[in-house]
Amino acid sequence: MIQYRNSTIANRILLVFLPLVALLGIIPYFAYKSLEEVRDINQSIVDEDVHVIGSTDILLNELLSQQAFGQHYLISRSDRIRQQFIEHATTFKSVLNQLKKEQGKHPFLTHLGEIADHHQRYNTLYNTYYQTPQTLFSVDAAGYKKKITDEFDALSRLINETRQTAFKRRGERVRQIATVSHKALKIMAGLFIAGTLIGIVSLFFGFQYILRSIQKLINATEEIARGNFDFVPQIKGAGELQRLADSFARMGRRLASLEKRNLEKNPLTQMPGGAAIETVLAERLDKNEPAAFCQVDLDNFKAFNDRYGYAAGNSIIKETGRIIQEATKRFGTEDDFVGHIGGDDFVFITVPDKFEAICREIIKRFDARVVKFYTIEDAERGFIESTSRRGEKMNFPIMTVSMAVVTNSGKKKCNHIRFGEIAAELKKKAKTLKGSVFVVDKRRDE
Repeated sequence: MIQYRNSTIANRILLVFLPLVALLGIIPYFAYKSLEEVRDINQSIVDEDVHVIGSTDILLNELLSQQAFGQHYLISRSDRIRQQFIEHATTFKSVLNQLKKEQGKHPFLTHLGEIADHHQRYNTLYNTYYQTPQTLFSVDAAGYKKKITDEFDALSRLINETRQTAFKRRGERVRQIATVSHKALKIMAGLFIAGTLIGIVSLFFGFQYILRSIQKLINATEEIARGNFDFVPQIKGAGELQRLADSFARMGRRLASLEKRNLEKNPLTQMPGGAAIETVLAERLDKNEPAAFCQVDLDNFKAFNDRYGYAAGNSIIKETGRIIQEATKRFGTEDDFVGHIGGDDFVFITVPDKFEAICREIIKRFDARVVKFYTIEDAERGFIESTSRRGEKMNFPIMTVSMAVVTNSGKKKCNHIRFGEIAAELKKKAKTLKGSVFVVDKRRDE
């Protein structure tokens, strides 16, 4: 039972149809054996009964021919006629001797010895009659004729009895064929009906599990569609349906996580916000998965925003988000995460061996696109005039991007809060450097 529950759908279907296939295999085998039996009976009819019937027909014909030529000779006294009589007698003996040789195969041939004796006396009487011409006119003529007739009648009777026995046996064999055929038909019909019933029962019980499991998966789909992401379909076993149920459970957890992130999306970029960023980073660090936390910040964004207005500032923020997503998609992994803390601060989380290529791609794309957000004059001049936070008029260069990277490579257990603190320190350092740069934390065993 345990093995059946743990079997795959293909194996379950095979087990369902196996009894039916087995019975359907027995039916042709039984039909073949029945046909073999019928063939053997037919062969015995041909080899025994038909052969004996044919042989007795020959014996009767030869005896009648002898009688006819014998009577003819009594009148004509022709040597040619007598020779014909002898030839038919020889053929009679030859056929009779052949039957006697086969008597072991045909135990019902009980009269062959009597037939041989009567035929011998029959021939002797005729020979004596032939050799004594005066006998035809003697007082013993009537007695000879009666003896010959008696022997002829006895031979005819014995041959006909043997012939009728062979006919009777043939009839019994034919009825035996009918009995075997009828029995085979009933058994094959019974096997077919039994196979059909077993197949129906097996299909019912076999597919009950599949149908119940599918119904549970349908219920799980409806529950998840209603927002119940914690619903887990209870399917026992280890087959495809169980794995599908496990996938449903994982999907529910994933959807719950995505929904949580969606509720926390930044309204401007539609990217996951601070709470989602914190959750993803904490999960990876708690599971001790390789992680590279990269914080992205724009340099001179406030001056740009003051110069061109909040609408232009929003455009550059959305473009920055797209650049980070494009870079992680090209050089990162499927599990990489991109979030928007707020304002001009972004985050992406990848694995340690991918962050460098992603950072370089972000710098390349950002530096190529950012100038399009400035007027031609400002872009050619390479800076804009704006007021600093202290109210002083200053020249601010074209915006650049500063990135701080913290990984858990070479570090002992480190929580997400500490990661954020280290990233903030590195970002300050990066912003003191000229141009678009990324700074990597080199500390170990913290």
